[in-house]
Amino acid sequence: FFEAQTAVVAAFAGNRFGKSTALVVRLLIECCDRGVLPPWLQGYKRFDAGRRGVHCRIVNPSFQLLESVILPTFRRWAPTDQLKGGSFDKALKGAPDRRLEFRNGSSVQFMTYEQELAKFGGWAGHVVGYDEPPPSDIREECLGRLVDYGGYELFAMTPLKANTGWIRREIFKK
Repeated sequence: FFEAQTAVVAAFAGNRFGKSTALVVRLLIECCDRGVLPPWLQGYKRFDAGRRGVHCRIVNPSFQLLESVILPTFRRWAPTDQLKGGSFDKALKGAPDRRLEFRNGSSVQFMTYEQELAKFGGWAGHVVGYDEPPPSDIREECLGRLVDYGGYELFAMTPLKANTGWIRREIFKK
């Protein structure tokens, strides 16, 4: 999952395997300055912040999971010296933005499958991470948002039943 350099990177594994944590850490690697990463993580970084930062989006099934799983995982793993304002609470922008901001201009946007499709437009980014299988229309909208930077997708999921038909055809079998 960390070493892959493809346009689509996927971790298909069972519950409690650490998929969400791996997804969060992979996004943090992209958002943090290369120089603060330990040598063993630097090779996983594809984009450097430059003047405008690296922009990521993480999408998960619900606002409840965002609050109970995703945000606590970011809080645990995000290096506070890289965050805008020097703390997680200062760097986290709530609704309607739902974004974590970094000192170097990077950001992570938080979205859920509960939001209407129109909310997924108007953004350009480097990486989109999906925590659990996304609906195909949301995936298509997010995929189009990666064109400006030649970005990539990260999938971390237990493909059970919901939204998995297209994932089996388009990702898993390939």
